[in-house]
Amino acid sequence: MAITSIKTTIADDNYQLWQAAVAKALGGRSEQALTSKTLDALVRGPLLTLADNQKNSGIAGQFPFTRGVSSQREQSLPWGICCEVFVSDDEQSNRLVLQELSGGASAIQLQFKRSNCDLKTVLRGVDLNIATVNLQPGLQSAKYAREFVNFLAQENTDLAKVSGNLGLSPICFAVANDAICDLAKWAIDNATGIRSLSICSNLVHEAGASEALELAWICAETAHNMRSLLEAGIKPDAAAKQMQAIISMDADLHLGIAKLRAARRVWGQVVTAFGVSEQAAGLQIHARSSLRMFSRYDPWVNILRTSTAALAAVIGGAQEVLVTPFTYRLGAADEMARRLARNTQIVLMEECAAAKVIDPAGGSYAHEQMSEQLALKAWEYFQTIEAQGGLVAAIDNGWLGKTVAQMRDTRQQLIRKRKVSIIGVNQYANLKEEKPNTKDCKPVKLPENQVGLRQFYDAEEFEQLRDQAKSLSGKVFIASLGALKQSALRVGFVKNLLAAGGIETSNAKHWQNQTEMLADFDVAVTPIVVVCGTDAQYGTEMVQLAEQFKAKGAKQVWIAGGSELPEGFDGRMAIGDDVIAILQVVLSALGLSK
Repeated sequence: MAITSIKTTIADDNYQLWQAAVAKALGGRSEQALTSKTLDALVRGPLLTLADNQKNSGIAGQFPFTRGVSSQREQSLPWGICCEVFVSDDEQSNRLVLQELSGGASAIQLQFKRSNCDLKTVLRGVDLNIATVNLQPGLQSAKYAREFVNFLAQENTDLAKVSGNLGLSPICFAVANDAICDLAKWAIDNATGIRSLSICSNLVHEAGASEALELAWICAETAHNMRSLLEAGIKPDAAAKQMQAIISMDADLHLGIAKLRAARRVWGQVVTAFGVSEQAAGLQIHARSSLRMFSRYDPWVNILRTSTAALAAVIGGAQEVLVTPFTYRLGAADEMARRLARNTQIVLMEECAAAKVIDPAGGSYAHEQMSEQLALKAWEYFQTIEAQGGLVAAIDNGWLGKTVAQMRDTRQQLIRKRKVSIIGVNQYANLKEEKPNTKDCKPVKLPENQVGLRQFYDAEEFEQLRDQAKSLSGKVFIASLGALKQSALRVGFVKNLLAAGGIETSNAKHWQNQTEMLADFDVAVTPIVVVCGTDAQYGTEMVQLAEQFKAKGAKQVWIAGGSELPEGFDGRMAIGDDVIAILQVVLSALGLSK
């Protein structure tokens, strides 16, 4: 028997053993119970093998660059550690820039908060031959790009050693084609380490788009840019090298890895169609923390989210990574928050050795399959956009906004039903949390764009309810039936659900009988009641129990779980329900309007 046949037989035997173990664990349910779907309806899990994807994703450093644009990484600095500085006061911004660089950052992303910042002051003391300087895309991009070019000339820097990005995005921030082409030509002729164009797929991500639509945006904006640059007489390879994609990374580790791998594949497909050589078709990726995943409540969890996102960016092969401080939603980051953001990457680089291997996900059938699915789905969206006349037309005719809104609504429904978990928000909320100190209570925001995409936060609906609940004085009474160990699961479920809306509950107890339970009920303190027990304990006496609580003044009586809503009860709390809808009803009964 051939060696390949032996391996196949062993794999088949192991797979059958796995199937038998799964069937036993599921108790007759289908394996499909272990699968899930992305926002693009792409299937995930539970176990993938060579039979699911026999395609080889290539070799790192070779087209289509799914496995990375290079066959090796520089060990001293395998990726650029980027930190964002919001420029309002020039002197203060300079101090922050120097602090970030001396603390371990290798790149600075400048976001200008006013129209008259002095770059010479902001970048005073920065060695531009070592530190990368990126300009955040925004409405003032062209102005500051020109000022940066003039600043470089005045400083007499060695342009061959300067690196960075001018942050020009014609579609998102209405930069004139003439300005883009002039600045692109300057970079090509004078500073090959500077890229002039930013592909802002992060904006569509922050508005609620799916992963495949993000990649389609990258394709469509690239096509728009290539047409403009080629019309200006710039050669295809040089035009492609002027672009960098800004991609948001959330806490979904494996999907994030696949997204970056697929991004390189589809981008290479687009630019080679414009005559770019395969050698020049490697996408430059600036990966940054997804802002929509940040929460205002229990913000400490944001540290874990950004750490996971950064790991996905590194494993996915990003050349530059920006970790946003965990206090983003609360206000300006203090030194501690900024240091944690920097050190997240330094730990990944120096302690975790995360970049010692090129494309660690390569050969993992789950990642290979998801990379393949994402690329194909993104290409479908891209073809739809091109059929309408390109990205500008898809924006102007409303297709993009409508599609993003539908995706955002779908995602919001998943969050409402807790099929997408946000720890500290819709799951395991901490009503006794202590918030970190921030310099001010006004959170920083994405720059205003010309596309009509607004910032969306996964947690915002729950946060609004938590804000309202701060004025509550009443609690919810937990009516636990029988021994505590019998009702513990549903008691925990109810407490967790109500805490997501900022609602406190009474402590569950073991009452000898219902009379004793009713004696402990005080409508002035706990006007709402939730009965928690096992299905076996729910019987005809439940109707009488609800009547007794209401006779004592209870505004509403709910039941946890069960197969149906008993007569006399006002509602049922069960897995898969719309938690926001339940919380709104309970809060209203406690005295707050919806």
